[in-house]
Amino acid sequence: QGELSARQEQHRTLITCFQRFVLPLFAQLLAGRPCRLLLCDGEGAILAASGDDGFARHAERIFLRSGARWGEASKGTNAIGTALAEQSEVQVLGAQHFFAQHSFLSCSACPLLGPDGQLLGVLDISTDAAHHDGDMLGTVRLLAMTLENALLARQPGAGRGGRAARGQPGRTALARPAPV
Repeated sequence: QGELSARQEQHRTLITCFQRFVLPLFAQLLAGRPCRLLLCDGEGAILAASGDDGFARHAERIFLRSGARWGEASKGTNAIGTALAEQSEVQVLGAQHFFAQHSFLSCSACPLLGPDGQLLGVLDISTDAAHHDGDMLGTVRLLAMTLENALLARQPGAGRGGRAARGQPGRTALARPAPV
């Protein structure tokens, strides 16, 4: 618990923007669907989670909860770890997971980049494999861009033209590259 608290304190701004801007949108888009939205740091540690309580109880059996680490080194192929390793959005569906006990999951994840273009972590939507719809990857991409834009807006000068408007180098969240 102490390690989780330290990680959450380190990523306080990220978590605040997640709670303020992403969770309300997630609730609107996926209301009533058996899924969880997971905010992870750059090492795959789950910082915050929200969503369906019934699915959460099921997912907790495999430690898909706040404080757990889902990097590839500890959990094998999974959406969180693979999105971190490849630094690109990814889906891992059912039996594509490395461990058989994770095969009931289907997950879509998108890396989170800070205003400076550095990898901050990953946003993941995990569902029961039987309920993972084709819109999950697009939804997690939208939620990731919402979070990145919220972080960008908090930058000094953002309300007065920000980095992009001043022609300064750096990737803006609004200019996320299209998936390949």
